[in-house]
Amino acid sequence: MKTSIAAVLVLAATAQAHTFLDHIIADGKAVDAVMHTATYNTGTRNSPIKKLSPNPDLICGVGPVSKAAASASVAAGSTIQTAWGHNVVGDDIIDPSHKGSVNFYLAKATASGAVPTGDAWFKIQQQEFADGKWGTEDLIADKGVFPVTIPAQLPAGNYVLRSEVSALHEADALADAGARGIQFYIFCSQLTVTAPASNTALPMSLSDMANFYTDKSPGILFSIYNNPGTAYPTLGPAVAAFSKSGNSATPVASAASLVPSASAGANTTPTVITIPGTGAIATPTAVALASTTAADQATTAANPETTPAASGETTTAADANESTPTAVSKAAKCHKRSKATTVPAY
Repeated sequence: MKTSIAAVLVLAATAQAHTFLDHIIADGKAVDAVMHTATYNTGTRNSPIKKLSPNPDLICGVGPVSKAAASASVAAGSTIQTAWGHNVVGDDIIDPSHKGSVNFYLAKATASGAVPTGDAWFKIQQQEFADGKWGTEDLIADKGVFPVTIPAQLPAGNYVLRSEVSALHEADALADAGARGIQFYIFCSQLTVTAPASNTALPMSLSDMANFYTDKSPGILFSIYNNPGTAYPTLGPAVAAFSKSGNSATPVASAASLVPSASAGANTTPTVITIPGTGAIATPTAVALASTTAADQATTAANPETTPAASGETTTAADANESTPTAVSKAAKCHKRSKATTVPAY
């Protein structure tokens, strides 16, 4: 009996670790705009992704990913909220030990509704370690309600929002070297952005998220036990700048790993791509909002994890010397916490 009780306690402890995106809040209303992953209704939707690139699951979660029941309507320059939970929205959200970033990306939606692939994604907001706290700590403090601001210069159209939470409690080692490794919780949502016809600026850099995160990418291998949060490099690309002309004359880094770890030797020169101009984007017909009544799954698959003692860690300098990308607005780099944390029901 003692063994059984111990096993239950282990399962309960590990189940508290994970998180998932439940819905989008637009204009104070909950919208069932989340694209369901293959595991969304199986009780394991909150399990982490640990396999690095190449991995298509790093785009929008464990595939195949299905279209959302609705598209959240949002005006360019306005703020929506993402509503997260551990088993159900608004509960304990994610274990406090799982410190890491909360980042957001956009891509133009495909005509078929399929997940955008290739060099399609641009980062619009990031919160890693700022003002003495990690993005996940703000996520917990805000009871799982995390705001994201849509770029004011974004053209009207249908987009996919990629929400990415990372956890670094096991990032002192690589996942392919054992059970440890950085953890990703990734979900996508459908948005319909309204904007003035004068909004024709396009992002100057696009990334292929299925092939971006390798073991040499900054932020993948990092010990939060031996390094201050201020030493953490930017995870993923920098927040995208926009070109009013709709055509970038400056090459941008590809989605391949940009900077190898210090132990991997000299830096390699990244390949480059140039973003072709596409002109103005016409405002699409408004998408009707809908919701589903499917019950949330409260069960979570066990995923044993361990947290090393600080004395047992070895300092990894792989990412300590990485430089921060070109400065972007503070609003994009970290959000201002909102005191309104009530999660509206469907």
